[in-house]
Amino acid sequence: MKLFYVILLSTFAYLGCNLKLERDDRQNLTVLGVFGLGGTSSQFSEFTVGGQVNNLNGSGLVLRLNGVEDLPITESGSFIFSTRLQLEETYQVNVATQPSSPAQSCTLQNNSGSILGNVDDITVNCLDIPVLSEVEPGNFERLEPSNSVVIRFSKTMNTGSCNLNFGSGSSLLVGNAYSVDWSETNLENDTLTISPNSTWNIGINRVLRISECSDTDGLVAESGGSLDFELRFFVTATTDALRYVATNGTDSGSCTDLESPCATINFAYSELNAVTDCATNKDCAVLVQSGDYELDSTLDITNGRSIIGSFNSNFQSRNVFNSPTNILPTNITGCGAIPSNICRTVQIVNVTEGTRVETIRILGKENQVYSHTLNVGPNSVISLDTVIAISGGSNEASALSEALHVEGNTINLSINGGVYSISNMTGTSSEASVIRVAGINSVNVTIRGGSWNIRNATTRYGFRLTNTSAANIDIRNVTMNLSDSTVNSNVSYGIRLENNLNGSEFLLANSTISSFSANETAYGISIESGNEWTNSPLPLIYNNRISGGRINSDPGHISRGVNLQRFGGLLINNSIVGGSSTGDGSVVGLSSLNSPSAQLIQNSIASGSGNSEQSAVTIDFEGGGNSENWVIFNNNFASNTNSSSVCLNYISATNPVGHIIRNNNFHSCSGGHAKTTVGSYSYYRSNCAGTAGEEGNLSRAAGCVDPLSADLTATVSGNIDVNASFQNANPTESSVNIWDWNLNLLTNGNTPCVLSRGAVEFTMGYASNILDIFNVDRRNNTRTNSDTAGIANLPANADGRSMGAYEFDGTCQ
Repeated sequence: MKLFYVILLSTFAYLGCNLKLERDDRQNLTVLGVFGLGGTSSQFSEFTVGGQVNNLNGSGLVLRLNGVEDLPITESGSFIFSTRLQLEETYQVNVATQPSSPAQSCTLQNNSGSILGNVDDITVNCLDIPVLSEVEPGNFERLEPSNSVVIRFSKTMNTGSCNLNFGSGSSLLVGNAYSVDWSETNLENDTLTISPNSTWNIGINRVLRISECSDTDGLVAESGGSLDFELRFFVTATTDALRYVATNGTDSGSCTDLESPCATINFAYSELNAVTDCATNKDCAVLVQSGDYELDSTLDITNGRSIIGSFNSNFQSRNVFNSPTNILPTNITGCGAIPSNICRTVQIVNVTEGTRVETIRILGKENQVYSHTLNVGPNSVISLDTVIAISGGSNEASALSEALHVEGNTINLSINGGVYSISNMTGTSSEASVIRVAGINSVNVTIRGGSWNIRNATTRYGFRLTNTSAANIDIRNVTMNLSDSTVNSNVSYGIRLENNLNGSEFLLANSTISSFSANETAYGISIESGNEWTNSPLPLIYNNRISGGRINSDPGHISRGVNLQRFGGLLINNSIVGGSSTGDGSVVGLSSLNSPSAQLIQNSIASGSGNSEQSAVTIDFEGGGNSENWVIFNNNFASNTNSSSVCLNYISATNPVGHIIRNNNFHSCSGGHAKTTVGSYSYYRSNCAGTAGEEGNLSRAAGCVDPLSADLTATVSGNIDVNASFQNANPTESSVNIWDWNLNLLTNGNTPCVLSRGAVEFTMGYASNILDIFNVDRRNNTRTNSDTAGIANLPANADGRSMGAYEFDGTCQ
């Protein structure tokens, strides 16, 4: 047919005749115009791209041509983009937006290629995505202990495709056998019924997670995803276990009907307190819609009666951050100026496992001398899940305010997510703690995620543990937000553990902990045990970013990243910075007093910046004391450009002794790698690390001042001295940006391969869980033994791992 057109076109063009063609014929001729066989090039060299959409039921489908033109599609049928393409130009059509209402997944065929003519064979096939049509009972509704959960889908499903997870710990829905049945409601196998063989576990917020459900046409698998959802139920043996509260409610009746809620939390909770089975079954709760709720007295959480807030209007979902339930202490009275009359918004005492406070925003009363926003007392087992607790600000002199106060014997507290915050404390001599644990003989505090915030106070603490014994503190994945003070703060701590800590356990992991601006003292972490910490296991601090604060004051005032007293712990993969001093104060990355057997493995530790004599020290053994037998392996130490700054301060021939100092890098130790004081004399060991022939022993090479004695030299080797460059360095303050905590090495001419290959694999008989930490860096990259061949100036025992908190396996120079 095309050959026929060519002959006709040539003939009629020669005869000067006009040829009228139908539309389809003109399309077949356009390509000929490119070769001068009739018409102009601009008429016949541009082509359209289009095709057909099938089975479009949803709205919002948008197709995109070559990443440029978006074409909304509203119904099934043919489509054509307005953009015209040239001969042999490539085209690519993708789905920019999938349709919704109902949700669909649209896939394309013949959607790419090169232009040889008009493209009209692109096919868009849309399929409904399976969704939940109905769930009985609904999300956050009551589930009878022996009743089934019935789930209906919008499509025919593959039987056996759904994986079931029934939660864990206190959220476990089923602790015994269960059965699964697929049946027909509107479509074949569209209904999934899950039944306990006996009964579900009684309790609030029991979790059913369902994942990897697929439909019979394979849509979910084809799109590379899965149909996953989570349901939460209140499994109650107590028939009137749930009470509802809403801002448009009325304080009358029992509040058991979500259509007739109460108006105040106090009223609903008093109604629930009258139900005696709550304490036995641990299955009762007050459910509160979003909005503001004023208390007329402190809300006392009683045994087995939980409170859960931030629900939407039908009590089917909740969001404390976008639509919180705000508990306001406006009308609470009886708050005095003595500790016995501390003003408390919510108090928890003598509750047992199964009692919870969830998705609530609690405010402390303002302008009080003593104020606790949330108080946990003796003999309590309590979970605080996604709670926001904000202290009441105060302009009172000597005011004390705490977002969460924990005090008493035998407490098990679990904090999951949430925000704990201190408001402005502008009065003189004020003190504020985000979380304080005090006066306890037996306590377990487990914190997973969330943030701690502090604004103003004369003395400030993020987390404070005081006057305790047999405490078990486990903190992970917490972010402590830096907020500089606008009042005259003197003392600031990110975390402080103090007094008698013997018999206690402490773990801090994957967190960002910082101090704040202060005149006198600014510590990221300070652990000050009244006696030597001798229990096992060793306190463990790993994968954290820790910083002191800014100080601007007199000599003797100090900022420290980590301060240890009588504490033998294990620090792995931390980035630690001392802080900064703009006056005559001192900055120290890590300090130790009478802390035997501490172990520093694979940390990046910097002094920070200071401008006074001897103002910057990476590790300070504070006059010696009983800080013996430290293990210091594979670290990256940095002081600053101050000519009197040192990396290790006070290593003498006899005290401390027994240190193992191997395969570390000493960076910018301008005043010396190590300084020791014997009698009234100070000695500096300078430019000795990594000296050829001496294997980095810090002291024994020719030209070193006051070499170490033989008993220390035997355990000091493999160290190097490389003035590395760092990411985000701020040369105006120091060689390391102390506010970014990022000590990751740059790979340039000042950072040779020796830094990323000079460390050694570290085992020394540790348990497998500790070895797992050794084998990853702070960003969870696996540490590997990389090739060391041809790299100059490596320590003799180096096996190709990176020094410091980060493993670098890229190209080095």
